[in-house]
Amino acid sequence: MEIRSRSVANLGRPELTPATPTGAPPASAHPDPTYARDALQDVQALRSTRLPALPANLSLSAALSAYAEAPTAELEQHLHQLAQQNTQVFTNAAQGNDGDWMDQLHWQGYPRETYTMETTDELLEALHLSPDSPEGKAINDLSIKMWQNSRSGARLHSYMLAIAKRHGAAGLAQICKKLSSYMREHWNDGHDAKPIDEAKLVEDILKDVAYPCAIGQESKNTCAAVSIQSKLAAERPLQYVDMVTTLASGRAYTTPDGTVMKPNTSWQGDASDDRRLSEKILQNAIMDLGGVPYDTRVNRGGMSRESQETAVEHIFGYRGNDFDSDTSEDVGPDRLWQYVEDDLAHGRPVSVSLPGHAVLVVGFDPTKQPPQVLISTWGGLYTMDLDQFKQYVQAVRTVDDPWIDDKKLPHDRKTYLLQ
Repeated sequence: MEIRSRSVANLGRPELTPATPTGAPPASAHPDPTYARDALQDVQALRSTRLPALPANLSLSAALSAYAEAPTAELEQHLHQLAQQNTQVFTNAAQGNDGDWMDQLHWQGYPRETYTMETTDELLEALHLSPDSPEGKAINDLSIKMWQNSRSGARLHSYMLAIAKRHGAAGLAQICKKLSSYMREHWNDGHDAKPIDEAKLVEDILKDVAYPCAIGQESKNTCAAVSIQSKLAAERPLQYVDMVTTLASGRAYTTPDGTVMKPNTSWQGDASDDRRLSEKILQNAIMDLGGVPYDTRVNRGGMSRESQETAVEHIFGYRGNDFDSDTSEDVGPDRLWQYVEDDLAHGRPVSVSLPGHAVLVVGFDPTKQPPQVLISTWGGLYTMDLDQFKQYVQAVRTVDDPWIDDKKLPHDRKTYLLQ
């Protein structure tokens, strides 16, 4: 089995990236549904929206976190304003027609987190697990360690429940065991000067595996690394946990194909880096792995398609690759979509290059007119008409399965791998 990169054209330059995530909370979250009915339904609406000026004293990630816990009208206004400013930054940077595809995006929302289970007993009951079962003990052990670091409660349990729904109770238990082992090895009570709060990192990892579409880039040019990080968290959660915790421990991680992946800690010297811990640790290392030495403080241009191919090959361990850019220039958009659909039909999200940006395709809805492609980017979900997607897609990184890659998705229902 091999992974290959196919593109309509090789621009021969690093891909530009949006400076920060765009989008806004679902309109239904606001006390008055009419308030945001037309606001930010797509990027064009976002560009034209005029909102009252508010003090810019919250980063987008901090505002999102606060909004998740207490959705107030003021916070929603602040999120809208931040999103508007961020999109303008991208529009200015995109040059020429690179940003035109943004007008075709339709905002679908952030991954919905529900915090209802305060105790581990409630979680185990929902999973039909006994506290004395091996799975129950593993989950309870991590919960206790997190509680000792003031990181337990409904948020943590919501992540665990979402993971169990995707990977089963046994899969959740394996993840909990690995994270408990990491915490035992690197105990941090929050009162020392270490740059990594292990309990905070564990919470980040659980969120990433529970909601891979929530992984974002904030103000950094790491969109390609985000698409790879999200794909790994969705497809291979145990490898994801191993990779992040190993790099966080200051050790090199050996990828499935034997490549040594080294930590990149340049984020520690950048007070403006508002990404979550897991995003900083893994995205920086992915950039380096692709052959793009990355300094968070410099925040240079993003990864070229060739660099993305290299990183995906190493991380997912595919061999016998054919990444010749000259053979990809004559592949048309219909064939590119055929390969995307084939990977989706095999349960694999697809890393895709649009003009100036990399995204992760995570689903398709053929029942809509026109049919809709579901895209994960900037920590949220968007749809794009299939015809528009074919117009703007430049490259896809898909697995070359045995025989012809033409497996089809069901035509009478949507297929969303992540949501």
